[in-house]
Amino acid sequence: MKKLSVIMPVYNGELYIEEAINSIVNQTFTDFDLIILNDNSSDGTVAIIEKIREKDNRIILINKTKNEGPANLRNEGIEMAKTEYVALLDADDIAMPTRFEKQINILDTNPSLGLCGTWFTIFGDKKKKYLNILKSMKI
Repeated sequence: MKKLSVIMPVYNGELYIEEAINSIVNQTFTDFDLIILNDNSSDGTVAIIEKIREKDNRIILINKTKNEGPANLRNEGIEMAKTEYVALLDADDIAMPTRFEKQINILDTNPSLGLCGTWFTIFGDKKKKYLNILKSMKI
């Protein structure tokens, strides 16, 4: 049994999905499976996932026949996970290479913790949009 399941919902994510998946499969911590729940994408998302999956058997692809939304897919992925830990990653996010190694080390050495989070960096075309939102919230 693997120690970690990574849950990734995706809908029409062809622009970012390859980079997101690569940021997971190239982690320094390797005892995981990546459960990708495809929300009935109509672009090239599935072909990209399949290409990467051919080279990495830790990737599990679940294709939905109708849109269910990311929250429902996350819940389904969590129910599927048969591992000690679960991590969430959106299909347009990138995880730093040591993310899981560091998080699992903290959780393993602090049994009273039930949750571990990380900080984020906004980049690319979303940066201006989110910076304007944060400014309007006075954060």
